Amino acid sequence: MLLNKQLTVEWLALLDGIAGTLNPIHDEIFQAHPTTYYWSTYQSEWAIVLSFRTAAELRRLYPRLLQHAITTFGSTDVMRFLGRRVPLSGEIPKRFAGEVVSDLHERQEGVRIKHRLNDNSVKLYDKAFTIVGNVLRAEATINNVDDFRVYRPKEGGPR
Repeated sequence: MLLNKQLTVEWLALLDGIAGTLNPIHDEIFQAHPTTYYWSTYQSEWAIVLSFRTAAELRRLYPRLLQHAITTFGSTDVMRFLGRRVPLSGEIPKRFAGEVVSDLHERQEGVRIKHRLNDNSVKLYDKAFTIVGNVLRAEATINNVDDFRVYRPKEGGPR
């Protein structure tokens, strides 16, 4: 439900209101040359959490998900997940100079798989062994938006 609410928030009005409290004399400073703020995201994290009725259900499923994630997804899949164009041939583009890494890490709470392209990543981990327990969490962490293309309407154009 929270994710759906983000689609209806008037972000410009909300952020401009916050900016107004941080810089109350903005209009006065820029009176001769009126300007507005331009908002963008530098870093973000998106996650989804799935809760299982019992830890046993998650313990049965999770090893299969890990095996699939580590044996099925290659570098080009990770590149596609994280916004890079990959030719239909499935080969890594010749001009690509980044780094693609996949790894498993066992922690006290459970096992985490992480696919990373440069500074951005997608992760999956379980929390079947904690008091919170029975939880599967998937995350996308964006630390460098330069790897993504953004398509938006022309300023002043139709929405």
